[in-house]
Amino acid sequence: MHAPLTEKTTGLRDHPNDPLKLSHWQNRLTTVREIFHAQTVLLLQYMPDTQVQVLSYSSAAEIPTEFEDIASILQHFAAHPAETIKYPLHWSDGKLFGELLILNGKPKVAIEQLQSLLEPMLELLKSELGQLQLMEQMASLSLQDELTGMLNPRGFNLLASRQLSLSRRLGSHAGLLLLEGKELNSNRIAGLQQDKALKILARVILENMREADICTRLNKSQFIILAFVDNQAHLDIL
Repeated sequence: MHAPLTEKTTGLRDHPNDPLKLSHWQNRLTTVREIFHAQTVLLLQYMPDTQVQVLSYSSAAEIPTEFEDIASILQHFAAHPAETIKYPLHWSDGKLFGELLILNGKPKVAIEQLQSLLEPMLELLKSELGQLQLMEQMASLSLQDELTGMLNPRGFNLLASRQLSLSRRLGSHAGLLLLEGKELNSNRIAGLQQDKALKILARVILENMREADICTRLNKSQFIILAFVDNQAHLDIL
């Protein structure tokens, strides 16, 4: 779970929990830069004061993290209009979030061919933005287990349906893992010790699962994990 954020006022680059995992996006943007043979690729968030915040980028040199507006970005990089490609990005409610900006790109093939390569990445970013909004709603609806910080069953039902739908669109596989700490049900363990053990077990689960996986405390000592993998064989490994 991430700390709540207000998408209209909070720059995700400065968010304490790094909800978009921006270091991962830097690698993805490097791939885009190579595909388009571009000088620079920027992942931008529009701020309410008209400023533009650079969330992540791939460039040959260090760049500022904030600009007055899009025009100042184009001026900074001496971007040629004919070699500049913009992909608007939206929150799940349709409000404009920012854009993926490719500067001075000189692709070797038609743009239309490259767009099909970008679609899965843009779909992933759209999903992550939607999940951030959903996480904020879930926090306000008390869908988080108070003791462990995991989702509770109500939160699982809300988030799992959304992620399964995305999984089907992307052609990935999903599997359910059920874990039970049987010793935690023993009367030999005092209440405070049980709580401490549950917190430790929850932390181990969260630290060993990926961001896309959905980890839930089902009841007193049971945990359920909805895990997403690329193929069926990986489910067997899990």
